[in-house]
Amino acid sequence: SIVVDGSVPAVLPGAVLRVFGRGVRPSPALNPDEFDFRAKARDLGCLSIVRCRTGDGIEVVSQPAWYAPALGLHHLRVRGMERLEEAIAPSRRAFAQALLLGSRESLPREESREFLVTGSVHILSISGLHVGILAAALAGILRLTPLPRSWSLALVALLVGFYMLLVRAETPVVRATLIVWLACLASLCGRRALSLNSLALAAIVVFVFAPTELFRIGTQLSFLSTGVLVAVVAALGDRRPTADPIERLIERSRSRGQKLVRTAGRGLRDAIVAGAAVWAVTAPIAAATFHLFTPVAVLLNVVIAPLVAVAMALGFLCLAASVVSGSIGGFFGALCDLTLWAVQACVDAAAAVPGGHAWIAGPPDWWVMGWYAVLAVVAIALPQRLLRRPAPWLAVGTAWIGVGLAALGVSATRPWGRDFSVVTTSLGHGLGVLVRTPAGSSLLYDAGRLGAPGAATRGVSGVLWSDGLDRIDCLVLSHADTDHFNAVPELLERFAVGRVVVSGDFLRDTSPATADTVAAIRGCGIPIDVVASGDAFSLDTGCLVRVLHPGRGEPFRSDNEASLVLSVEVGGRRLLLTGDIEGEAVSRLVATNHGRCDVLVAPHHGTVTSLPPAIAEATMPRVVLVSGLGGTRWSDVRTAYARAAGNPPSRVIKTGARGAIRVRLSDDRIGIDRYATDGWHRER
Repeated sequence: SIVVDGSVPAVLPGAVLRVFGRGVRPSPALNPDEFDFRAKARDLGCLSIVRCRTGDGIEVVSQPAWYAPALGLHHLRVRGMERLEEAIAPSRRAFAQALLLGSRESLPREESREFLVTGSVHILSISGLHVGILAAALAGILRLTPLPRSWSLALVALLVGFYMLLVRAETPVVRATLIVWLACLASLCGRRALSLNSLALAAIVVFVFAPTELFRIGTQLSFLSTGVLVAVVAALGDRRPTADPIERLIERSRSRGQKLVRTAGRGLRDAIVAGAAVWAVTAPIAAATFHLFTPVAVLLNVVIAPLVAVAMALGFLCLAASVVSGSIGGFFGALCDLTLWAVQACVDAAAAVPGGHAWIAGPPDWWVMGWYAVLAVVAIALPQRLLRRPAPWLAVGTAWIGVGLAALGVSATRPWGRDFSVVTTSLGHGLGVLVRTPAGSSLLYDAGRLGAPGAATRGVSGVLWSDGLDRIDCLVLSHADTDHFNAVPELLERFAVGRVVVSGDFLRDTSPATADTVAAIRGCGIPIDVVASGDAFSLDTGCLVRVLHPGRGEPFRSDNEASLVLSVEVGGRRLLLTGDIEGEAVSRLVATNHGRCDVLVAPHHGTVTSLPPAIAEATMPRVVLVSGLGGTRWSDVRTAYARAAGNPPSRVIKTGARGAIRVRLSDDRIGIDRYATDGWHRER
């Protein structure tokens, strides 16, 4: 993977390059429940990212031969994207390119979000749905031609295979293409294609050539949903005509319009049943992995599936007709554009439905694994006549949901835990500290990262969800620097917040980012408490939070000096949260002599400007947590903090690029854990 800032020379597939730049490894998951980009890159065969400051760092040694297949596919993709840009409205060009050619690079993030929260994001990446629509459309068109049936089947298989290569042959496309090929072969031999057998063979082929696909959630959901769909369609299609002669007579006596309406009604019912079955089976693993519960998807996918089919047909007609006539291609492109507008309108409306989707911590692993074990046992044990009826499945699903709710009720009656815990999220240059009391109350101190609000949202959300949280009891924003609060607007969409605590200086800040954040908080109806030095509030009966800084009406030269400093006290243990306090403000804070603490979250990401010797000597912390890289003089800062507590010295730990840090404080010990991609480990 090559990332270049500036001009880039023409690079074609198959070209040999000489690259001068800085090589870095893709980032692993540094926080629990965070997406692992390193694992994803490894699956794709990308072991390094080379960053070049300008295009001058890339030299094309040789271009591919003119007859190289990859080069021809590349030119065809580029030409297709140009045709779509000419025919589709600017606001929907990226959508059309993703839908037809699998190009998601230019798709706006906000547009992807709407599809994500409505459970229709699969439309934006080429999948079995797209291949199935293409194969059905080709078969229907060729049926109208005088071509022999065997030639038509061979042509369908050939064109579907070509499309697989054109859209980069991702696993869902390969799986669907293999099934289409097997169906064509079975039809050519005069035999019925057994869909489940075809799916099993496709799985074997995929996993033989790409074993790591077995562990990718996208591949798992693809095969799982296809298997459920095949089983449901087979059950719905196995309808025997009624044996009652009177009912048969009534059916024959109906008018053509009545029969058409009844057929359409049955088709709609079957589509809803099939969609609901796929959603019910895949929802637990989707909720546990993506933390989204999307009941609106049951009806939405039924509504937009025919629209997507029409849009794809019109889009391919636009691409094909443009070769012959630009005006004909433009006509089909306009119709495709109108259909895409309808799809987007449906998705936007579904995203705005109250209760249509919810961000959740997700069910526990034992419940998810048990769900699929129960489904497997039922599918094997029950006779086929019962499996075709919805009642047994509804009973099984209700019973297992009852088991989960009962377990949740039992856990809710117990104390959350005996330890007072502090988790410092690994956000690079940023801050997000989760505090949990023994009674289970939560306080989040800041949520932001320098220049990367999306990354900050992922990191903080992962920490919260891994702790089983759907709600933040108290959100504290220390000061008006964006690297401490730019994740808040997105967090408000994912989590309920009891109250927000800020200083008066934060509300007086006039920057657009601060104003937008305050507006988002007020738009959610969340109360904002303005505090100053001397104030105190309780998280629960066992936790007292004292405000140590800033004073009310006290002038400051910078946002950093106005940072909200809190002392969190639980069961004789004390945590000090300091934001970015620095300079004279640190001196005034130290002069007030607030006493020592057990854990100090170091000011200003561990830089020298926060006067480490002064604040360390005043607080004498047993553990010092630094959120960030620590600055250029990290060794001096670390030494100053380590010597503060005397003998033994303080433990000084920074998140850096290693992972989140968790500190557990009990009556007799302080435990420190570091997060790695395989879970929490004791920090040594």
